[in-house]
Amino acid sequence: EKAARLDARFAELQFRWAGCFLQANNVTARTNYQLACDVDALPFRADSRINGIIRQTAHELGGASLVLSDAEATLAQASPRGISGDEVFFEHVHFNFRGNYLLGRLWAGQIKQWLPASAATTNSLDWASQEICDRDLGLTVWNRSFVIDSVIRRMQQPPLSSQFNNPSRLAALEAELKVLRAQQTDTNMVMRSGQALVDAIQRAPLDPFLQEGLANLYEALGDLKRAAAAYRKVLELLPHDSYSNQQLGRLLGELGQPAEGET
Repeated sequence: EKAARLDARFAELQFRWAGCFLQANNVTARTNYQLACDVDALPFRADSRINGIIRQTAHELGGASLVLSDAEATLAQASPRGISGDEVFFEHVHFNFRGNYLLGRLWAGQIKQWLPASAATTNSLDWASQEICDRDLGLTVWNRSFVIDSVIRRMQQPPLSSQFNNPSRLAALEAELKVLRAQQTDTNMVMRSGQALVDAIQRAPLDPFLQEGLANLYEALGDLKRAAAAYRKVLELLPHDSYSNQQLGRLLGELGQPAEGET
C-alpha cells in the first residue's frame, strides 16, 4: 500500500499486491490483477478499456445476428476464485489445453442458437467432454510435449525470463514435461497414440491437422518415410501450406532425396 502511494501504475506492484489479497481471500485481488494488466508496459493482452469497447459495441449492435461471447467472464467463472489463472493459461496470454476447451465450449453454446432444429441437440448440457475432444483432435502425449516444450522455451527468453515468478512456473511445466516424456518410452502408449490418430483420421479424413499430428508422431519414432507420406497427405488437402512443404522438403533431404526435397 505504501509503495502504491509512490507509483500505483507499476504493474509488478499491482500483481504482487493482488497475490497478497488472493492468499487472504480478499475480493480486492481481482481489481489489482486487472490494474496490473491495464498498466503493463508490454500490452500483449486486451486491457479493461479494450474489453469495455467490445462490450459496448456488442450492446449497441447486438441482436438476432450478433451476440457477445464473453470469454473473460466465462473463464473467470470456471476458475476456483473467480480469477483466471494457471488452470486455463500457460502464462499471461496462451491458453492451456483446459482453457482452449472451455473457450470452444463457450463458442459452441453461442453458435447453438443459430443452428437449425435438425442439428441442435435436445439437451443444452450434452456436449462432448474434454477427453473426447482431445481424442478427436489427435492430442497425443507427443503433441502435449511439443506444446509444453515450446512454452518452456518461450519462458526462458525475455521478457518472461525476467519476471519474479518465472522460476516457479518453469518448475511446474518442466515437471509436467518430464511425466509426458516418460510416457513416450512406454511401448503400449506408442501403440495407443498411433491407433488413436488413425482412428481420428478415419472419423475425419479431410482434416489436415490430424495428418500433421501423425507425421509428427512418426518422426518422433524415427520413421521418416511414414512421416514424409503423412505430410504428402497434408499437402493433398492443403497444397498451399508452407509449413508442411517445409517439413516434407526437410524430411526428403534427410532420406537422401535432396533434389525432390528442393522442389
